[in-house]
Amino acid sequence: MTASAQRIALGCLLAACILATAARAQACDAPPPLQGVEMAFTNKPPELTNDKPSAELAKYQVSTTFAKSHNEVFTLGGLHLSELAPQYIVSFELSEPARGQFCVAAVAVRVSIEYAPRVMIASEWQPGTCRYKTILDHEMRHVNTDIIAFNEFLPKIRSALEDSARSLRQMGPMPYASIEKAKGILVDAVRDKLVAEIDEFQKIRFARQQMIDTRQHYLMESRVCAGKE
Repeated sequence: MTASAQRIALGCLLAACILATAARAQACDAPPPLQGVEMAFTNKPPELTNDKPSAELAKYQVSTTFAKSHNEVFTLGGLHLSELAPQYIVSFELSEPARGQFCVAAVAVRVSIEYAPRVMIASEWQPGTCRYKTILDHEMRHVNTDIIAFNEFLPKIRSALEDSARSLRQMGPMPYASIEKAKGILVDAVRDKLVAEIDEFQKIRFARQQMIDTRQHYLMESRVCAGKE
């Protein structure tokens, strides 16, 4: 190899070394440990009302239904209502592996779910009557079924969110102006996973609630108060 060729080869090695060093300097370091996903579940006592007649309760949209004979008439005596609107916060840490270049890592996720059920009993049946008690017992079965489902599935939802956070929790390097966009991408990933898990939970929850609202149950409960209105 000539001296000129040696100088060119040495120059190429030095350039490659510089490029490799620069690449290493600009790469994100290993992200900080994931602190985990915290699930905060607030279980509020049911709000009980008894001021609307059956005809008014029938205007509410309910998720469960049942088949009945053409000559059967069932009067709506009560409702169990609840809405799920989870709140979530994602915490981040920034690092600067190279001047003006930043890495964004999600380090913690907090999800808050509040369960605040409403139990509505038609005003035709007042406290102290057999029908009122039977309807209240029925609606409280819905509430208790929800609580059991929450206690069973919240750990599964937390585990799924932790897996999602680990799979995509650091972005970069990037200029400072891109940090908020990167945070938005990470938050959207957590949100999409949470929505998917809640949708699956709602399907299971609905199936369990439907097991309470059956024709057989309603007929049995109607007979309990026969002659005791």
